[in-house]
Amino acid sequence: MWPRAFVCIVSVAAIAATTGADATARSAKGEGPTSIVAAFGSIWIGTGSGAVIRIDARTMRLQRVHRGRGFVHSLARGYGAVWALQDHVVRIHPKRGQATVLSDTGSATTFELAVGAGAVWVADDGRDVVDRIDPRLTERTATIRIPGRAVGLAAGHEHALVVSVPTRGRVTGPPGIRLLRRLDPHANRVSPPLVRLECDPGIAITRDATWTTNPCAGTLVRRDPKTLAATGARRVGRWRAPVAGFGSIWLIGQRSVTRVDPETLRVIARIPAGGSVATVGEGAVWLLECWGCDNT
Repeated sequence: MWPRAFVCIVSVAAIAATTGADATARSAKGEGPTSIVAAFGSIWIGTGSGAVIRIDARTMRLQRVHRGRGFVHSLARGYGAVWALQDHVVRIHPKRGQATVLSDTGSATTFELAVGAGAVWVADDGRDVVDRIDPRLTERTATIRIPGRAVGLAAGHEHALVVSVPTRGRVTGPPGIRLLRRLDPHANRVSPPLVRLECDPGIAITRDATWTTNPCAGTLVRRDPKTLAATGARRVGRWRAPVAGFGSIWLIGQRSVTRVDPETLRVIARIPAGGSVATVGEGAVWLLECWGCDNT
């Protein structure tokens, strides 16, 4: 028997109504919702206008709006806080509601943040580095140079990964050579390429496996958490990044969500609900409908 899970959709109209904005008018280009994370009894939504909106996961009522500086590129939870990547990294304390801007973090070219393996990791495709931030000290403790261009980032309980492109020039995609490398949280080094991919991957890291999607070929691949060698694969269609939770892997599409058994790779269910980005937590899989999000 599979754990029961609810799929909930958070729409732009609902966000606008919650915050008192005009729900009949779309946000100006680049100002709408960009990212979502479920944590501490709430749903947190980042926006292009610089706000992080906190909504009660049970009642869907507005709890707070944190007004920040700059586009919210990414949100993540971990180490007792919600972390936002804007022009700097911002730590939001869930109980006090205090947002702390971390000096000497972020830049005009940082694009993704991930939390796990004992650190907050920030990818910068201008400097082609990954910065490591100590979540307790809330300061940068290492900068790891990435060979080529850094284009993706993911972290789990014990592991952190970076996606690189073997060029210093312009990166195009989704098709193209992508190299999956491990970030060593003990030595603050990046590994040689462990996996060569042919398309921009979606990545999810669990305790038992690393999951990658290939939106060009429409495949889901289960990988050994240590070696990243493939241990199973299934053709599933063109999906965005996978998310893990409730004993399953969830593949998010524009019109449907597919639930996959992580052991057999069998499709457990197809749910007629779509979104642009997703998160798992607070008793549900949450889908964010937004304009301006990446549509695969």
